[in-house]
Amino acid sequence: MIFTPQELSALGIKAGRHVRVSRGVQFFTRDVEIGDFSRIDHGTILTGRIRIGRYVHIAPYCVFYGKAGIEIGDYSGFGAFTAFHSESDDYSGRSMIGPCVPDEYRPYKTMGKITVGRNVLGGTRVTILPGVSLKDGVSIGAHSLVKSDLEPDTMYAGVPAKRIREKSKEVWHLTRNLELGIEP
Repeated sequence: MIFTPQELSALGIKAGRHVRVSRGVQFFTRDVEIGDFSRIDHGTILTGRIRIGRYVHIAPYCVFYGKAGIEIGDYSGFGAFTAFHSESDDYSGRSMIGPCVPDEYRPYKTMGKITVGRNVLGGTRVTILPGVSLKDGVSIGAHSLVKSDLEPDTMYAGVPAKRIREKSKEVWHLTRNLELGIEP
């Protein structure tokens, strides 16, 4: 079962045409925009400022901690249990931790907007840390930890994510054809 456009609107969610959002998605924010033809699967949690482009697929049980903002470009997708952290607590003991503690008691937490380009693919259980930019065409292997910016049209994997190799650029020809309504 999916939310109707009217139900999303009543929740304060800005949704484009033909958006499919499972009723099992939890919105702890009203600051969400979802582009045309995108889909968000069951169990996903969204908090903070979230912008999702067109033709984006978010698999089950992803979490978006978007206090500092998260933007996902068109044609991107992320596997189940992916976690986007636009803020992170300080683990050194210099700050208190957790979202229930007022910010003035968490002076060393890290915050930064996460920006995801177009045609970005993240495997299952990828973790993305604050301030990271995933350039157009990036692919990230399952169970990877992304701590820094990733270069365009490149494959990454590991903890932390490391460059594996360049990718084919054929996806950009296909993207152009889709946008122009031309057969692949």
